[in-house]
Formats: sequence, structure tokens, C-alpha cells
Amino acid sequence: MESSKIDEIIGNSNSLNSDTIPIIEFSNFSFRYEKQREFALKDINLSIFQGEIILLGGISGSGKSTLCNAISGRIPLTISGQMKGNLNLFEKNIWNYNQEEISRKISYVFQNTEEQLISFSVFDEIAFAAENLRLSQDEIRKRVKHIAEALGITELLNRSIYSLSSGEKQKTILAANLVMSPKILLLDEPLAFLDKKSEILLRNLLENLHKIDPSLTIIIIEHRLKPFYSLINRIFLLNQYGEMIFNGKTEDYEKYLKKGNIRYLRDDITLENVNVNNRNDHSNSKTPILKLENISYQYPNSKSMVFSNFSLDVNKGEFLGIVGNNGTGKTTLLYLIAHMLNPINGSMNFSGESYDLIKLYEFIPKMGFIFQNPENQLFGRTIKDEILFAPRNFIELNRRQHKLKGNFFQNIFSRKKKKPSKEDLNREENDIVERYLPLIGEHRKEFDVLRNKNPFSLSWGQKRRLNLASIFSYSPELLLVDEPFIGQDAASIDNIFKILNRFVEEGKTVLIVSHDKELLQNNCSRIIELETTNTKSSVDDEITKPPTTIKKIKKKKKKKKSSRKLPRINLFLNRLSSPSQSENWISKLNPVMKLTFLIIFTFLLFYQDSIIFLVIIYLLLLVIAKSANLSVSSILRQIRWLIMLTLIYIPLNTLFDANITQTDEVLFYFFSDNLPVRRLALYYSLRTGFLIIIFISTSIMFTKTTSPKDLVYSLIQIGIPYRYAFSFMIGLRYIPLIEQESNTIEIAQQLRGAYIRKGISIRKIYNHLIERITTLLISIIRKAKTTASTIEARGFGFFKRRTNLYQVKWSLIDTFGLVIFVFLCILIVLIQEGIIVWVFYLPSLYSIFLGFF
Repeated sequence: MESSKIDEIIGNSNSLNSDTIPIIEFSNFSFRYEKQREFALKDINLSIFQGEIILLGGISGSGKSTLCNAISGRIPLTISGQMKGNLNLFEKNIWNYNQEEISRKISYVFQNTEEQLISFSVFDEIAFAAENLRLSQDEIRKRVKHIAEALGITELLNRSIYSLSSGEKQKTILAANLVMSPKILLLDEPLAFLDKKSEILLRNLLENLHKIDPSLTIIIIEHRLKPFYSLINRIFLLNQYGEMIFNGKTEDYEKYLKKGNIRYLRDDITLENVNVNNRNDHSNSKTPILKLENISYQYPNSKSMVFSNFSLDVNKGEFLGIVGNNGTGKTTLLYLIAHMLNPINGSMNFSGESYDLIKLYEFIPKMGFIFQNPENQLFGRTIKDEILFAPRNFIELNRRQHKLKGNFFQNIFSRKKKKPSKEDLNREENDIVERYLPLIGEHRKEFDVLRNKNPFSLSWGQKRRLNLASIFSYSPELLLVDEPFIGQDAASIDNIFKILNRFVEEGKTVLIVSHDKELLQNNCSRIIELETTNTKSSVDDEITKPPTTIKKIKKKKKKKKSSRKLPRINLFLNRLSSPSQSENWISKLNPVMKLTFLIIFTFLLFYQDSIIFLVIIYLLLLVIAKSANLSVSSILRQIRWLIMLTLIYIPLNTLFDANITQTDEVLFYFFSDNLPVRRLALYYSLRTGFLIIIFISTSIMFTKTTSPKDLVYSLIQIGIPYRYAFSFMIGLRYIPLIEQESNTIEIAQQLRGAYIRKGISIRKIYNHLIERITTLLISIIRKAKTTASTIEARGFGFFKRRTNLYQVKWSLIDTFGLVIFVFLCILIVLIQEGIIVWVFYLPSLYSIFLGFF
């Protein structure tokens, strides 16, 4: 490709002599986070040259992300702590930079793509950084176009962010960072949420980017070596103490391993625990623990079936792996098995009993579920409390239900003679904690310190292993694990499989979902692969092939059937769709005009005294909604709880209004002379109720007919600082994600025995709510920090003004409509004040009441 084309796609780079001058240089560099005793990095000495592709590995919590935070300038410019030694970027000390200068040179792509998406469309997402840097409109369009072509996502430019797959989101994030023409690209575990097909596409994508611009330096944090083996120039390894223990080429790494050193990277072929001839397959008893027959499922608001006539038998003691590309229903299958979703049709049995007949308090202690996001399942204040969270809940649950079977914790209260002493409980709890603390893999601290550590202070991989420990602690019969290897190094995966194999040896059953087919082939007794084809689904009960073979389960596309009403717990699984605004005459109006209308209209409502007038106004609003093709029934459904609360508020406020005066006329008595219904009290109660209902209804109509993107850009056009406008837009985009997170946390609590049920004490309800809210708030704060770091890294806030490609037009109709509306409002106010005499008066409720009596 010609140099001019390269400049167009990646941008001009200041040429450096990559053979002699390092663009990144650490000298005796150490860093310790604020309020931490141990250094995250110790005495780091390394040089990285222009155009290199580096793989940075190490065990979980070894300081890989800390090292990248230092390269990206977040340490020490925005992250507090103690730093020793020197760090030079492009021959300039880190202290001589500001964040704006570094953001122009270095782009950092974090692990979770969902938390880095800012806008509502792919084009806007890619253009976001270039707009912040105040490039010209022509230059921005040119960069977006050429980068989209380089990444092969041109057809996605007009797509909504909500409609993208995991791989497409990853490409979009990569493009959004490349538009700034960085000289260094940092990728934090880019393969974490990708299937095998997407992994290959990403690897080829990075290779093509480097061919287009050989001066681009790429640093990849990853636990897996094989996908990038032929691409990388060097490997860096950090040990558990944050020390650099290896810095060399790939061939040097092979020599390093032959010397007997610890294997920190997974090569997808050789893991210590792999033993093809001894897989602990205890399923030969042919005792089915799980039986699914001809089940079908379809997500609410989705047009396609996830499963249709799907069948599967799982025997007790089986170690079953489930693989498949993104979107084939792997996680959905686990949700169905966990009784979190109800199939549209078909039957499901657990241990010979129908799911429809199983009681919740009997089922959840027998089943363990580990979700993809480890933070959604952390509820204890300390690691010890987290490990014991479920056993303690199940003690309380079994005590109340008198259904006591299984291990120590499930049998504690079944002893007829006497309950165990506190000493017995503490001893058993300590034994369980000591048994599973090593699984977490914190090498820097003694276990006595580790047990009292906050779970949220652990690394991503350590949190995942803590999830496993918290499930193993109550020894369920069936264990469902969703993508447990994200963020795990080779040693940790080895440890996880050893624990899972011991679990299976005890006669337990494990179902594990993963993108890593090779890893499951080497460890599971059977593997099924989900695929979407036009073939009827089928699965053979018999394991007639070697354990390493994969039996493919086909899913038949079938015509949509009506489904029975799903429980509320399923709401969190509704697939996010783009906030759709109805195409009607209201949606074509300028958002500022509509917002001005809403503000003036609200003022007018509070100025209006006549309740009859308010009723007419509300009926008129419903007529307007109908003329704009909005569903009136949908609006009423959305405010049904508000209407119910208003119906409760009106009589209570009427009867017990603290501002009632004895001179207020009594209309009638409510059952007793002690409960008079007074005229003014009733009037103000009805007026307040109507005002609230009208205000909420108009707000709903505004959101249904106004695009958030149009609203934000129109606010910027009238002079609102873009920092505030975009903060508002980001908040809107995260509302459905936060709701989804909240429901996931609630489900995780329920599956570990912490749910609100009949007979539970007020204190327990309070504790459960506090646990849920605390976990949700920590999750929101973490997401907010990641998003803040993302927009800052893309130049957000560097300048007082930015280039805005998108413009919202103000039409003549907007001007005419606003003038007419303001005129009517002024007229109504003048009539209300008596300045203009009106020949027609609306009757008051009081006169209507007197007319009846």
C-alpha cells in the first residue's frame, strides 16, 4: 500500500530509529497503589522499540494491567500511589506529559467492550475521538471511512451499537481507538469474550494493521500464547510479586520452559492436569440427573427461536463440555437448566422429577451456577464471608423448611438431640475456608490476611476462582459454569480442573460452557457443540466415541409459537434493542422545541387551578399521542403503578392532611364523624394526583418520540457545554445495562439461598437488600470509572469545544409551533389572572357535587 494511503488510515507517525531508540523505557520502575502494602510492580527494567508486537503474560494479579496503566500514563497522572524509578515515553519523562499528549500517542483497549461503548451507532463511536480532537469534518469522515475499510466493518457504520455481536463490538472499539492515529496500541485480554472464529479474525486484523503501518507498536495482555504465537516479536512475563522474570523472543520462551520453569502462558495443548486416559468419567451408571425433551425457547421481543425441539440427557457423574460460536445459545441452555428460564414447550426433569414440581428451596441447594461476570456474585464483606455465604443461607433455609439432606451444613439442624455448638460451627466453617482459600491463588499474603480481604480488591481472575470456592463450599449435585477461564493463567486453569475433577470423582455432575474447545476436549468426558442449522436437533445418549470427539447438536429454526407468561426473573435476559422512536410528526420536531414545550407546559399545569381543565388537558394529550401513532394502552400500562399509588394517595391525603383547617367545608363523612372529607383537602389531593399523572405521561411521550442522540446534539447546538450533554447521553445508554446488572445480581443471590420468602425476618430482608445494593453500586462505580477512563483516553474534555458531525435542524414548523404554543400559554395565564375576561367558564368539581345533591 502506498505511503499516502497509510497516512490516511493510520495517520502520520514521527519516525524513530526503532533499532536504537526505545519508545518505552522502564528503569528500576516500581509502583504501589494507594493504601496497599505490597508493590504491584518491582524493579522493572525493559525497553520496547517502535513497531514491536509484545505479548505480556503472567499469573492473575501479577501487575500486567498496572504495567499497561503506566505505559498509558494513567500511572502516575491519574492513579494515585507511590512510584519509584523512571519511565520514559518517546525519549521524554512521564512527568513531562499531560494526559492529552499521551492520549494522542497511546490508545488503551480495556477488557470489557460493553463498558467502552459511548455512542448509539458505530459511525458515531468511531468518530467520537476525532470529534473531541477538533479535526475538520472532512478529515473525520475520511478517517472513519478508511479505518472501517481496513477493519472490514464498512457495512456496520450505520448499525446500532445494541445490535452488534461480541466480535463486532471488539472491532468497533479497536476502530474507535485507531481513529486517533496512535503510535502504541494496548490490548487487555482481547480474546476474553470471543469465540474461536472471532479469535482468528482478530488475530488476522492485528496482523493486517501492522502490515499497513509497521511502525505501530502493539502490546497484548493475554494468558494464551497460541493465537498470537506467529505474530509477536517478544514475550514479557511477570511473576506473582510483580517482577519481570522473562523478556525474550518466542523461541527463547520454549528454551525457558525446558529448563523446568513455571508455565505462565497457556498454549492450548499442554496443561499439567491433562490426562486423556483418566478423565474420571463416572457417568457409566446411566443414572440420568438431567433430561431435556423437545424443549423450545424464544427470548421476549425476539423474532427468532434460540432452541426448537431440543433434547439432551446428562448422566450423574458426567463432566460435560458445551461449545459453540457466539449466539448459538450456550448460556441460554445453562439458564434453562438452572430453572431461571421457562421453556415455551417440552419437558425438563432433574433427578427424575419434573421442573414444574420441584420446589425452589429444594432445588437451589442441589445446583450451583457461576456466571460470566464474577463481580455480580460477590456479596460478602470478606473472602471468608463470601466462601460461606451460601452455606449460611442454606442453614437458615433448611431450618425453616425442615428439609435436611446432604453435607454437614444441610444436616446441622436435622440432629434431634441437640443443635451443634458455636464452636462446632466455627470449626466446620474454618475447615471449609482453609480448604478453598488456596484456590483463589493469592501468593503475596498469608492466608490469615487473605481471609479478611475485601473480595472486590482481588483481580478479575481471582474473583472468578472465589466464585468457584463459594459454590464448592456447599457441594451441590449439579454445577453449571459459564466461561470460567476468562482472565485465568495456565496454573490457575490447572487448579480449577483439579478441583472440578475431584468434584466429579465424588459423583457430582459438571456442565461447563467455554469458547476454548481444545481445552475442554482435553478435560471433559463428553463435549457437545451447539450450531444453528436447518437440521432437527438430536443428541446420542451413549458415549460411543472417544472423549475428545465432539458431538454436534443441531438447532432447528421453527415458526414462532405462543409462549406462556414468563416469570419476572426472565426480564434481565431480554435482548437489548436500540431505543426505538416512533416515526411520526412529533418525532420530526426539534428536541429543544419539544423540551421547551415540556418545561412551559409543566409550569402552566402548576399555575392551573381547575381540575376539569386538567382532565381535559390529559384527554387531549392522549388524543395527540394517538394521532402520532403512539400506543395509548402502552402509555397507560407504563404508569399503572403510578395510577394505583395516586388512587391510594388521594383518600389518605384527603382524610389526614396536616394543613386542614376547621373552617374548610365538610362535604361528607367517611364511615365515621371522625373522618370528614373536606372540600379543599379533596381538591388539592385530586389536583396533585392529576398533575403527577400528566407530567409523567408527557415525559413518556417525549422519550418515545425523541432520539437521545438528537437531544444531546441539539442541546450542544444551543450552547449547552458538550461535557454535560454527553454525560447525559452516556447515562441514558447505561440505564438498560444497569437494570440488567441489577437483575443478574438478584438472581445470583437467589441461587445461593439469599432471597425474600415467606416467614423471613425483617433483618434478613434488610441484609439481603443491602448486599444487593452494595454489589450493584460497586459494579456501577467500576463501570463509571472504566467509561471515564475510556472517554478521557479518547480526548473527551481536552478542549472547550469539539467538532460535531451531526447537526439537528431547526425547521420553520418548529418556530411556528413554539410561537403558537407560547401564545396560548400566555393567553391562558391572562385569563386565569382575570386580565382578559373569558365568556365561558369550566364548572368546578364543587359545583358538580352540589348539582348531584
